[in-house]
Order: sequence, then C-alpha cells, then structure tokens
Amino acid sequence: MIVTSLNEAQRTVRTEESADLLIDTGIDSLAERLYGSGGWIRAGAIPDCAAAPAGVPRPTTLYCQRSGAAAPTR
Repeated sequence: MIVTSLNEAQRTVRTEESADLLIDTGIDSLAERLYGSGGWIRAGAIPDCAAAPAGVPRPTTLYCQRSGAAAPTR
C-alpha cells in the first residue's frame, strides 16, 4: 500500500512542472531505508520532530523528489 501510494505520487510529480515531493520519517526506520533505496534525495534532519510510539521525541529525516525526476529503477 505504501509503495503503491509513493509510486502514484511520483507519477504525478513527473507530470507537473512545479511540484516537488517532500516526505519525512523517523531516523533508522524501515521507511527511511525504503526512501533511500527508492531514489529519494536525503534533504536533512530535524531533531526531536517525530514521536516514537511511547511518545519519546525522535529525530526526523526529510527526503525530497524534484518534479521531472526520472522514476527509480529496480
């Protein structure tokens, strides 16, 4: 489901000249590995921005994908 949604968003961005995608996820999460292997560009990190399930603040990694970028290949 998540991969399907990301693929749909990427297709939309490739057709829009002014649209970029920006996503975030907790550092060291499964999603971070997915985004990194899927052609997303690591844009930075924000300390204590995300909450772990127990409510403890965790750093967040930001990823972006520019409009017109080619789809990642597998």
